[in-house]
Amino acid sequence: MIKNSFLFLSIILLVACSSKQGSIEGTINNAEDDSWLYLEKLSLKDVVRVDSCQINKNSFSFNYQADSINFYRISLDNENYGLIVLQKGDTIQFNADAESLVNYQ
Repeated sequence: MIKNSFLFLSIILLVACSSKQGSIEGTINNAEDDSWLYLEKLSLKDVVRVDSCQINKNSFSFNYQADSINFYRISLDNENYGLIVLQKGDTIQFNADAESLVNYQ
């Protein structure tokens, strides 16, 4: 009985402490197929690349893990990006034109 209780408690703690995965999907109109898109986490001191993917038929998707709310950017390069705020488990739809990601919907 004690073994079963300990196992049950361990499983509950493991599930409660795990970070929930979120996703970002969308379209980048007028983007060249196979061009790279980046998901980057912003901090006061630097920008950290979290994920990258290739655009296929104007579509893309990212998966991410977050343990708290943070600022991120989706970018084609250092000068063309859209800013977003993500927290644990968010599912985001991001649609923009390749010429100006800042004007996303």
